[in-house]
Amino acid sequence: ATSIDTTIWIYDNSTAAASDANDLVLDDVSITAVAPPGTITWGAATSVSASSDVSTTGVLVEAFNAGVNTVADQTVNSVLFEGTGALLPLNTNSSAFSGDTGDAAYNALLDSIDFGGGGNLFTISVGNGNLLVGEEYLIQVWYMDTNEASRVMQFGDGNGNVVGLASTPGQFATGTFTATNTDQTLSLFDTNFGNAHITAYQIRQT
Repeated sequence: ATSIDTTIWIYDNSTAAASDANDLVLDDVSITAVAPPGTITWGAATSVSASSDVSTTGVLVEAFNAGVNTVADQTVNSVLFEGTGALLPLNTNSSAFSGDTGDAAYNALLDSIDFGGGGNLFTISVGNGNLLVGEEYLIQVWYMDTNEASRVMQFGDGNGNVVGLASTPGQFATGTFTATNTDQTLSLFDTNFGNAHITAYQIRQT
């Protein structure tokens, strides 16, 4: 972000005077120009299979397991996913995964979910102010709901670059981006059921 300090004059053009007591002067105003979100280049949607789905490339920035406010942390393939109910408005633990990855912690990660409570489009800010502008990052996002056979969630970067993940058998996608701010935009849009969901995500500096 770039900031400048300036003075703004707002003129009242109802009088002939070029400047009079009806004018408003805003002095020492700070204007900040914020760069657009980083462009995420997504890989293909991939069905969940084993704990090795979870990337360990580079250094972990953050990883979250979405669910109820008391959802447990889960460590999968040495990556700690912190439990949180704060990603979307209506956190829930809905027994979203009926399969078996062969890893109890990965099963538990996939079993919890957070959703929008009737809103089909949400934008969340990820990175928590810890991204370094100009550095390269990897992001992984999971969506799982084996209770529903035909739902699709789209995840994007706010710039129109999206990947669609299917509820069954449950999928994840890996993307890469160059940070343009200390946070990154992650958009969530359900394509056919009116309620945005997310299972988990992680960001890693590469």
